[in-house]
Amino acid sequence: MRRTLLLCAGLLSSCLSQAAPVQQPEIHFEKVQEYAAKVIISRDRDAPTACDVEILIAGQAPLSLSLGESVELGIPAGKFNVELALSPAGYCGSMNLHSQQSMLVRPGETRHFQVMVSQDNIFLSPLPDPVQASND
Repeated sequence: MRRTLLLCAGLLSSCLSQAAPVQQPEIHFEKVQEYAAKVIISRDRDAPTACDVEILIAGQAPLSLSLGESVELGIPAGKFNVELALSPAGYCGSMNLHSQQSMLVRPGETRHFQVMVSQDNIFLSPLPDPVQASND
């Protein structure tokens, strides 16, 4: 019985050594930020105050927007806390306007916001996607 097993094992190994090697396809992985999203924040030219607005989105460096400016940020998708405040420079600091709100951005999504400033409030207002709005 041992001889039979040894004989079968020898035959099997000689058959396998004669078989053609299996070609494995070459796989290339690209670095894809599948969880990346984009946020575009703009500042209306007709705001009631000329004070710059400071914006802090979790994980990003603080930024400042003047009247009529826009900024585009690449961020990971998810829920973020956004802090807004008028610049503390000059008379703007005496107004002491600031707020916090949350923002939810899905993977691959581009969200558009406009900074809204009134005498007693400051916040981000969602805007429709200009591409979709022009297609409607």
